Amino acid sequence: MEMEFDLHCHSRMSDGSCEPEEVVRQAARAGLSGIALTDHDTTAGIGRAGRAGKQLGVEVVPGVEVSTIDPDSGRKFHLLVYAPADLSPLEPLLERMRESRRECGEEMFRRVSQRIPITREQVSRIGAESGIWFRQHLMQAAMELGYTPSIFGELYHELFSRGGGCLVPPRYSSLEEALPAARRTGGVLVAAHPGVYRSIALTERLAREGWIDGLEFDYPRRKDEEIPELTRIAEKYGLIRTAGTDFHGYYTPRPHPIGSCRAGEETVGRILALSAERKETKDGILLQNEGDLFDRDPD
Repeated sequence: MEMEFDLHCHSRMSDGSCEPEEVVRQAARAGLSGIALTDHDTTAGIGRAGRAGKQLGVEVVPGVEVSTIDPDSGRKFHLLVYAPADLSPLEPLLERMRESRRECGEEMFRRVSQRIPITREQVSRIGAESGIWFRQHLMQAAMELGYTPSIFGELYHELFSRGGGCLVPPRYSSLEEALPAARRTGGVLVAAHPGVYRSIALTERLAREGWIDGLEFDYPRRKDEEIPELTRIAEKYGLIRTAGTDFHGYYTPRPHPIGSCRAGEETVGRILALSAERKETKDGILLQNEGDLFDRDPD
């Protein structure tokens, strides 16, 4: 039987509802051979996921999802970086993004707490592992107090929709800054869910300019009408076609169990081979200690 991977998963280290170890356990129960842990702007959960993967026989590909914005179009663009050899060229940008998210979380808490009596102690407990207060954390606190039966229900839209007054978006890093930094990590760069932010044309431009190695081809929010264009771009530029569920556990408005979208072993093999090739070239960044990303303590 062919090996299958879910190459886009989030944990409590960013805005997922599951511990990194639980993400791996769910992957094992779903019959997956492996996952990529791609938390937003952090690799803090990779060590924990990797150790759980060794126990359960689930391969864990290290990754990170970088939140950026294209200054020309003003569109958000999420960049998946797989198997980086050395994250240090990208880390200042990631830390700046995390700090912006922390500031936004604090302000969103202030606004929400003026309307619903959630407490700092509650939200700190719920969002302890990420160190950032996402909207999901605030809504879970509201659930605990009985103000809503779900994370993404009527109250969520009342608070965070346009005109709700509680949404504070972070300051996204410029794509022009993120791409060179990501390339210097020696990792494999993939455009995440290109249709979600209507960034398929931008994805093609980045492919044409040689910035990205692949595009996420199979993802839950992909529309049928996007398939021909994604196929054309991937074939024209020889891009790796990846697949990922964008798994967030129950922190999602629509259920997408882990493994809903799966990549085959050929896809993962291409990612790991390209990453290894870059580690061996002068342009790549050599990994100082084998398994470094797996063995480090959480950030």
